[in-house]
Amino acid sequence: MAFTAYHNIDGANGVDQTLIETTEGPGGIKSITITNVHSADATLDLYFFNDTTFEKFYFIKALVIPPDATQILSISDFNNNLYSLEITVGSSDKVDVILGR
Repeated sequence: MAFTAYHNIDGANGVDQTLIETTEGPGGIKSITITNVHSADATLDLYFFNDTTFEKFYFIKALVIPPDATQILSISDFNNNLYSLEITVGSSDKVDVILGR
């Protein structure tokens, strides 16, 4: 799968979604912008996932973003050789995610 910097996440399509797969794309992600595009609060988890050990390492847990608000996260040079980057949202939540290098 090719790297995609822009994601429209709709909880109705599955609450757990992969943003970057292990060994996919350029790595070196330094920022994550998350915008709530729904009319109610969006709650989400953002975590690194090890496909071999099935361990989750939370970067953000239970973050609540109000309607029409944006959260910008700085990340220290994420390298996806060992971990994928995943997001979990509520089943009625809709957020847009932009991954920056």
